[in-house]
Amino acid sequence: MKETLNTDVIKSIEEATRNQNKSSLWYEMRYGRITASKALWYEMRYGRITASKAHEVSVCQTADGSLVAAIMGAKIPDTAAMKRGRRLELLVRKTVSNKLKKKFTPCGLFISQEFPMLAASPDGVCSDAVIEIKCPTSEKTKKNYIKDGQISIKCKAQVQLQMYASGMKKCYFCVADANYEESGNVDIIEITYDPDYVKSLINKLRSVWKCRHY
Repeated sequence: MKETLNTDVIKSIEEATRNQNKSSLWYEMRYGRITASKALWYEMRYGRITASKAHEVSVCQTADGSLVAAIMGAKIPDTAAMKRGRRLELLVRKTVSNKLKKKFTPCGLFISQEFPMLAASPDGVCSDAVIEIKCPTSEKTKKNYIKDGQISIKCKAQVQLQMYASGMKKCYFCVADANYEESGNVDIIEITYDPDYVKSLINKLRSVWKCRHY
Protein backbone atom coordinates (compact mmCIF):
# COMPACT_ATOMS: atom_id res chain seq x y z
CA MET A 1 0.00 0.00 0.00
CA LYS A 2 1.72 3.16 -1.25
CA GLU A 3 -1.00 5.76 -0.72
CA THR A 4 0.20 9.06 0.72
CA LEU A 5 -1.88 10.82 3.35
CA ASN A 6 -1.09 14.29 4.63
CA THR A 7 -1.78 15.38 8.20
CA ASP A 8 -5.01 17.19 7.29
CA VAL A 9 -6.44 14.06 5.65
CA ILE A 10 -5.37 11.88 8.58
CA LYS A 11 -7.01 14.29 11.02
CA SER A 12 -10.25 14.45 9.01
CA ILE A 13 -10.44 10.64 8.84
CA GLU A 14 -9.95 10.33 12.61
CA GLU A 15 -12.68 12.91 13.26
CA ALA A 16 -15.09 11.33 10.76
CA THR A 17 -14.69 7.82 12.21
CA ARG A 18 -15.26 8.51 15.90
CA ASN A 19 -18.38 6.36 15.86
CA GLN A 20 -15.99 3.52 14.97
CA ASN A 21 -17.95 0.35 14.15
CA LYS A 22 -21.07 2.44 13.47
CA SER A 23 -19.25 4.38 10.76
CA SER A 24 -19.14 3.11 7.17
CA LEU A 25 -15.99 5.18 6.59
CA TRP A 26 -14.34 3.43 9.55
CA TYR A 27 -14.78 0.09 7.78
CA GLU A 28 -13.75 1.51 4.41
CA MET A 29 -10.52 3.08 5.68
CA ARG A 30 -9.54 -0.13 7.46
CA TYR A 31 -9.43 -1.99 4.15
CA GLY A 32 -5.85 -3.06 3.50
CA ARG A 33 -4.50 -1.76 6.81
CA ILE A 34 -3.05 -3.33 9.95
CA THR A 35 -5.37 -1.99 12.68
CA ALA A 36 -5.94 -2.10 16.44
CA SER A 37 -9.25 -3.18 17.76
CA LYS A 38 -10.11 -6.88 17.52
CA ALA A 39 -11.13 -7.50 21.13
CA LEU A 40 -14.01 -5.15 21.71
CA TRP A 41 -15.86 -4.55 18.47
CA TYR A 42 -17.85 -6.58 16.00
CA GLU A 43 -15.95 -5.80 12.88
CA MET A 44 -14.71 -6.86 9.49
CA ARG A 45 -11.00 -6.77 8.69
CA TYR A 46 -10.47 -4.97 5.43
CA GLY A 47 -6.86 -5.66 4.46
CA ARG A 48 -5.20 -3.27 6.88
CA ILE A 49 -3.17 -4.63 9.74
CA THR A 50 -4.88 -3.40 12.89
CA ALA A 51 -3.04 -3.02 16.17
CA SER A 52 -4.85 -5.96 17.69
CA LYS A 53 -3.51 -8.11 14.85
CA ALA A 54 0.03 -6.73 15.06
CA HIS A 55 1.53 -9.53 17.15
CA GLU A 56 -0.08 -12.32 15.12
CA VAL A 57 1.03 -10.74 11.86
CA SER A 58 4.58 -10.18 13.11
CA VAL A 59 5.00 -13.91 13.79
CA CYS A 60 2.89 -15.20 10.89
CA GLN A 61 4.58 -17.95 8.88
CA THR A 62 1.86 -18.74 6.35
CA ALA A 63 0.68 -16.94 3.24
CA ASP A 64 -2.96 -17.87 3.75
CA GLY A 65 -5.31 -19.00 6.47
CA SER A 66 -7.57 -17.27 8.98
CA LEU A 67 -5.24 -14.37 9.82
CA VAL A 68 -4.80 -13.28 6.21
CA ALA A 69 -8.51 -13.86 5.60
CA ALA A 70 -9.36 -11.65 8.57
CA ILE A 71 -7.10 -8.85 7.38
CA MET A 72 -8.57 -9.04 3.90
CA GLY A 73 -12.18 -8.84 5.03
CA ALA A 74 -13.38 -12.06 6.60
CA LYS A 75 -16.18 -11.56 9.11
CA ILE A 76 -15.18 -11.88 12.76
CA PRO A 77 -17.67 -13.81 14.96
CA ASP A 78 -19.46 -11.60 17.48
CA THR A 79 -18.47 -13.34 20.70
CA ALA A 80 -19.92 -12.92 24.18
CA ALA A 81 -16.73 -11.13 25.27
CA MET A 82 -17.01 -8.66 22.40
CA LYS A 83 -20.65 -7.96 23.20
CA ARG A 84 -19.78 -7.43 26.86
CA GLY A 85 -16.96 -5.11 25.87
CA ARG A 86 -19.28 -2.92 23.81
CA ARG A 87 -21.84 -2.86 26.59
CA LEU A 88 -19.38 -1.90 29.33
CA GLU A 89 -16.85 0.24 27.49
CA LEU A 90 -18.46 3.59 28.30
CA LEU A 91 -18.95 2.67 31.96
CA VAL A 92 -15.38 1.44 32.33
CA ARG A 93 -14.04 4.56 30.65
CA LYS A 94 -15.97 6.71 33.13
CA THR A 95 -14.59 4.65 36.03
CA VAL A 96 -11.03 5.14 34.77
CA SER A 97 -11.64 8.83 34.13
CA ASN A 98 -12.80 9.32 37.71
CA LYS A 99 -9.86 7.38 39.15
CA LEU A 100 -7.23 9.19 37.12
CA LYS A 101 -8.93 12.59 37.11
CA LYS A 102 -8.57 12.71 33.34
CA LYS A 103 -11.15 13.33 30.64
CA PHE A 104 -11.19 10.65 27.96
CA THR A 105 -13.08 11.25 24.74
CA PRO A 106 -13.97 8.86 21.91
CA CYS A 107 -11.62 8.78 18.94
CA GLY A 108 -11.67 7.47 15.41
CA LEU A 109 -9.20 5.63 13.22
CA PHE A 110 -5.61 6.88 13.37
CA ILE A 111 -3.69 6.09 10.18
CA SER A 112 0.09 6.21 10.15
CA GLN A 113 1.39 8.92 7.85
CA GLU A 114 4.73 7.18 7.38
CA PHE A 115 3.28 3.70 6.85
CA PRO A 116 -0.38 4.06 5.77
CA MET A 117 -1.02 0.31 5.93
CA LEU A 118 -0.87 0.69 9.73
CA ALA A 119 -3.83 2.04 11.67
CA ALA A 120 -5.29 1.98 15.16
CA SER A 121 -8.56 2.73 16.94
CA PRO A 122 -7.95 3.14 20.68
CA ASP A 123 -10.92 3.16 23.04
CA GLY A 124 -10.39 6.84 23.73
CA VAL A 125 -7.85 9.61 24.17
CA CYS A 126 -7.05 12.30 26.70
CA SER A 127 -4.60 15.19 26.39
CA ASP A 128 -1.51 13.01 26.64
CA ALA A 129 -2.52 9.36 26.33
CA VAL A 130 -4.67 6.71 24.68
CA ILE A 131 -6.84 4.30 26.62
CA GLU A 132 -7.39 0.63 25.80
CA ILE A 133 -10.18 -1.22 27.62
CA LYS A 134 -10.60 -4.96 28.01
CA CYS A 135 -13.68 -6.60 29.53
CA PRO A 136 -12.97 -10.32 30.06
CA THR A 137 -15.88 -12.57 30.95
CA SER A 138 -13.99 -14.55 33.61
CA GLU A 139 -10.94 -14.34 35.85
CA LYS A 140 -9.38 -17.08 33.73
CA THR A 141 -9.67 -15.12 30.49
CA LYS A 142 -8.46 -11.99 32.28
CA LYS A 143 -5.02 -13.61 32.22
CA ASN A 144 -5.07 -13.34 28.43
CA TYR A 145 -4.61 -9.60 28.92
CA ILE A 146 -2.80 -9.11 32.19
CA LYS A 147 -0.87 -11.40 34.54
CA ASP A 148 1.24 -10.51 37.57
CA GLY A 149 0.89 -6.84 36.72
CA GLN A 150 2.21 -7.26 33.17
CA ILE A 151 0.29 -7.08 29.91
CA SER A 152 0.46 -9.90 27.38
CA ILE A 153 2.78 -9.81 24.37
CA LYS A 154 -0.20 -9.47 22.04
CA CYS A 155 -1.62 -6.53 24.00
CA LYS A 156 1.81 -4.89 24.15
CA ALA A 157 1.97 -4.90 20.35
CA GLN A 158 -1.56 -3.49 20.20
CA VAL A 159 -1.07 -0.55 22.54
CA GLN A 160 2.41 0.32 21.27
CA LEU A 161 1.00 0.52 17.74
CA GLN A 162 -1.88 2.63 19.04
CA MET A 163 0.58 5.09 20.55
CA TYR A 164 2.63 5.13 17.37
CA ALA A 165 -0.36 5.81 15.11
CA SER A 166 -1.90 8.43 17.40
CA GLY A 167 1.35 10.20 18.30
CA MET A 168 0.77 9.70 22.03
CA LYS A 169 3.58 8.68 24.36
CA LYS A 170 1.46 6.98 27.00
CA CYS A 171 -1.34 4.42 27.23
CA TYR A 172 -3.65 3.49 30.09
CA PHE A 173 -4.30 -0.22 29.66
CA CYS A 174 -7.46 -1.02 31.59
CA VAL A 175 -8.86 -4.45 32.39
CA ALA A 176 -12.26 -4.64 34.06
CA ASP A 177 -12.98 -7.37 36.59
CA ALA A 178 -15.09 -10.25 35.36
CA ASN A 179 -17.67 -9.10 37.93
CA TYR A 180 -17.24 -5.40 37.11
CA GLU A 181 -20.99 -4.89 37.16
CA GLU A 182 -20.93 -5.62 40.91
CA SER A 183 -17.41 -4.58 41.96
CA GLY A 184 -16.74 -1.62 39.68
CA ASN A 185 -13.07 -2.60 39.81
CA VAL A 186 -10.66 -1.93 36.95
CA ASP A 187 -6.95 -2.73 36.86
CA ILE A 188 -5.07 0.17 35.27
CA ILE A 189 -1.53 -0.15 33.94
CA GLU A 190 0.29 2.91 32.64
CA ILE A 191 2.45 2.05 29.64
CA THR A 192 5.00 4.35 28.04
CA TYR A 193 5.88 4.45 24.37
CA ASP A 194 8.84 2.27 23.42
CA PRO A 195 10.30 3.53 20.12
CA ASP A 196 12.85 0.72 19.79
CA TYR A 197 10.19 -1.94 20.25
CA VAL A 198 7.88 -0.20 17.77
CA LYS A 199 10.64 0.13 15.18
CA SER A 200 11.33 -3.60 15.40
CA LEU A 201 7.61 -4.44 15.29
CA ILE A 202 6.98 -2.26 12.24
CA ASN A 203 9.91 -3.82 10.40
CA LYS A 204 8.37 -7.25 10.97
CA LEU A 205 4.91 -6.06 9.93
CA ARG A 206 6.24 -4.46 6.75
CA SER A 207 8.13 -7.61 5.87
CA VAL A 208 5.05 -9.80 6.30
CA TRP A 209 2.91 -7.25 4.49
CA LYS A 210 5.16 -7.21 1.43
CA CYS A 211 5.31 -11.02 1.31
CA ARG A 212 1.66 -11.81 1.99
CA HIS A 213 -0.50 -9.04 0.63
CA TYR A 214 0.79 -6.53 -1.91
